[in-house]
Amino acid sequence: MNFLQNILPLDNTILGLSPAVFWVIISLAIVTFIAVIVIVILAVRFNRAKKQGQNKNRKAPKVKVVKNVRYSAEESHIENNNGAANVTHLGGDITLLQGKLYTARRNGKLLPGKYTMLSTSEGQEQFNVRIGRYMRTYTHGDTIVLAENETIICHSHPIMLR
Repeated sequence: MNFLQNILPLDNTILGLSPAVFWVIISLAIVTFIAVIVIVILAVRFNRAKKQGQNKNRKAPKVKVVKNVRYSAEESHIENNNGAANVTHLGGDITLLQGKLYTARRNGKLLPGKYTMLSTSEGQEQFNVRIGRYMRTYTHGDTIVLAENETIICHSHPIMLR
């Protein structure tokens, strides 16, 4: 202890306290400092997780656009945490109205690429869509790929492309 006291004069001569009270105060200060650091680290992690959760609900899932063509990375983005269908309109979703013709163009609103088709009518799991020259019945959650200048029209009711 003499070596430590010679380097750092941490004893009762500095504040005029008894040695036991002095070391109790030093111990409490160290414990308080460590507790503050732990609380700050937990608060930062909590805020980061909260922001990531909010961003998940606000934007469409991981979709990257390369030379104005969409590429999606995930297939599970059409379901909520409990497995139910999620049809809430998110940023990046495109709503196709019934009977209106849309063309996939690199400079347009509807880009060529991969999309997930979602039914906007609650009771309708299946819907009729014409892509190009052929009409087919699709179900909620089916994926399609639209090529450059390919047309799409939904006949039964409006749908969303995610």
